[in-house]
Amino acid sequence: MKTFISVKESSLDSMLDERFGRAAYFIVVDTDSGEIVKSINNEYINDAHGVGIKAASIAVNENVDSVIGHNFGPKVLEVLKAAGIKMYTSEVKTIKDIIDDYKNNKLSATL
Repeated sequence: MKTFISVKESSLDSMLDERFGRAAYFIVVDTDSGEIVKSINNEYINDAHGVGIKAASIAVNENVDSVIGHNFGPKVLEVLKAAGIKMYTSEVKTIKDIIDDYKNNKLSATL
């Protein structure tokens, strides 16, 4: 499965970025292999508004199965839900640890 994650740096050792729409990077991770499939520089990080929706649109365009973040705003929830993308929240920790939590069903699903 492909999972879209908001991160501070583009590596598995990076910490989750609490600010979904204003994360420095997004990574797409193959949760089966645990490898980064794609790294995306967030070109919208400094936009005045609408960054959450723009970030959610990137996830939709990447055809991911799920998104992992610390917190999602209501507009992000709408976009991802409409696209049928599952959303999970996590505490801030390394991406490696978050992928382990995902595989072991320890993340909170967002409805």
